[in-house]
Amino acid sequence: ACGGALGACEGRWREAVGLLAGAREEGLQPSAVCCSAAIAVCGRCGRWQFSVLSLTDVHGGRRHKHHTVVPGVPESYNAAIASCERSGQWQLALLLLGLLRRRRLPARTAAFNSAISACEKGQQPARAMVLLGEMREAEAPPDVITYNAVISACEKGELWEQALGFLSEMRREAVRRDVVSYNAAVSACEKGHCWPVALGLLEGLTSGGLTPDMHSYSATASACEKGERWEDALSLLEESLKATCRLSVQTYSAVLSACESCHRWPAAVLLLRRTLRDGAEPDTITYSSAASACEKGLRWRDASALLGELSLAGCEPGVQGCNAALLACSGAGRWREGLA
Repeated sequence: ACGGALGACEGRWREAVGLLAGAREEGLQPSAVCCSAAIAVCGRCGRWQFSVLSLTDVHGGRRHKHHTVVPGVPESYNAAIASCERSGQWQLALLLLGLLRRRRLPARTAAFNSAISACEKGQQPARAMVLLGEMREAEAPPDVITYNAVISACEKGELWEQALGFLSEMRREAVRRDVVSYNAAVSACEKGHCWPVALGLLEGLTSGGLTPDMHSYSATASACEKGERWEDALSLLEESLKATCRLSVQTYSAVLSACESCHRWPAAVLLLRRTLRDGAEPDTITYSSAASACEKGLRWRDASALLGELSLAGCEPGVQGCNAALLACSGAGRWREGLA
């Protein structure tokens, strides 16, 4: 009965904690499942403090008027670690995982995954990699969630070579890679200015029977932009549109920036107009890149025309976009038109 009531408390942490406290006042001992469910509810509501306090109390014998004592079982620890992960408390997640292992309770894959994800969110790639190694020692087999979190941690730490290493390790360990695995590795290559590998990963994703998503194309296009590979960036855009993949404005911006850096103003102008036609609302970066490309090509009329088209479409170029158009006009000696 307690478990069913706790299941109905989704999103109401006070009721969950109150149910456990009420059960104890009636002389009842809540099961591990009930305690874990209450901790999970608190975690999903961002009340990680109550999850942690529930576990520390069981060893210290203390009570708090708003929480109850829970038995020190693996499920309770797993729920508390997941609670800390959701709230960005990576230090506490590691502390709880260490406590779980010191008490010789089985640390399962789910507990390690939550701790690694907490490290990923806290931008702690070194700790995430150490935990992956400890999983093998604890006989907790890493799964796709484990590797995705570690690769993402490497991406945030700009450790693209390590990210690629873990992606390869997934194949060796017979862990099936998914789109998230590849996307994290591509993003790592993008941050590492390694566009050839990013393109290779996108090809490997499709050849492996997976379907690239918006993030796949966006990250690869950004890698091409940083490598000034405007033709590759445009090819990616065409490929994604043929695949009927809905693109973000960031993808268009990356391709536009690639065209701008390579002085390819005709492609930039056409692409911005295509962005408007496809219904993707350009942002300041998008228009600024196109206007800057026009400036480098001394195409002040195109820069001014694009500004007018944006206004008609109800898009706001922003101060940065207007400055780019003004620079295009002044660069061609048409400063009066720029001020008009």
